[in-house]
Amino acid sequence: MTRAQTHSFTRNAFKYSLLSFALLLLGACQPARYEIVGQEAVSPTPPPCVGDECNAIPNGLPSARIVVYKGTSIVTSGNVNEPIQIKPSIDTLDPDDLVNPKACYQNPGIVEIRYLVSTDEVKTVKRTDKCEDLGLPYTFTKPGEYTIHMTAVSNENETAEAQMIFKVLDPKLDNSKEDLGFYIIVIPLVLQTGETINAQAFCKTVGTNEIAWDFGDDSTADGTVITHKYDKPGQYRISATCITKNKKYVSFATVSVVGFKLPVDPRITPPPSKPPVCPGSGQGNSGSQNSQTQQNTQTQQNSQNQSTSSSTSDATCVVVPPGKPDQTDQK
Repeated sequence: MTRAQTHSFTRNAFKYSLLSFALLLLGACQPARYEIVGQEAVSPTPPPCVGDECNAIPNGLPSARIVVYKGTSIVTSGNVNEPIQIKPSIDTLDPDDLVNPKACYQNPGIVEIRYLVSTDEVKTVKRTDKCEDLGLPYTFTKPGEYTIHMTAVSNENETAEAQMIFKVLDPKLDNSKEDLGFYIIVIPLVLQTGETINAQAFCKTVGTNEIAWDFGDDSTADGTVITHKYDKPGQYRISATCITKNKKYVSFATVSVVGFKLPVDPRITPPPSKPPVCPGSGQGNSGSQNSQTQQNTQTQQNSQNQSTSSSTSDATCVVVPPGKPDQTDQK
């Protein structure tokens, strides 16, 4: 190659270099129209749900309520050295697992219950890979009034709490002037926004008492039987205070309000708004030690799909405290 040809080739190469650099700059100003291999993909933000689509998103929190059994009866009092069983109610559950075919029928979605009986140490009942019963067998060795506190833990490590007052008696003594415990019923415990709950207090005192409710959403009410509605999904503690001349007793349960459609299910479907009254209730001295009057409201349970055989339904009638008419005085 001659010196002139070499010089011409160098000039042309320089021109092409400038043209390529200009095209590169121009391309940098345009949005990429191709996939960049090796770059971490960023998922687009999904559009918000519309209408019925929002009902399909399970995001509920667990519910919780305590029941104490003596045999097959729910009780609020018992004798010393008398075996009982403390259990979560049938509607203590995680609503996300109601339609999960792999979930336990009894207390679906709940994997652990922590019990604290007054000053005793915390006793924990856990499930492994089976649907073990979550009840706690217990025997009181001394008479007195005991606070039973329960924490339910879901498989997503969400918690819900409940509390009741249990009275332990010495059968050798005259217990006619003893208060006989306090617990509450809330039906349904798991519900959709806008649905009505029915709550009833069972405060078995010798004299008269007043019941004050706190629904956990800045709403309150007075009365033995009350109703309430929640406008927003969430977890709410329903607390009832039984006020007597000398004492105050506090019991509470945790309600789960969801923003999605719940299935029709015997574990959460409420019975009629006014369950039948148990025979003999509403009469006599509320401090008398009669085990027949210690049965309380129970929601009926479909036992055909029961995963465990030790479960008992929660009651089929309502015990009306003596001299206590139904009240629905909400504030």
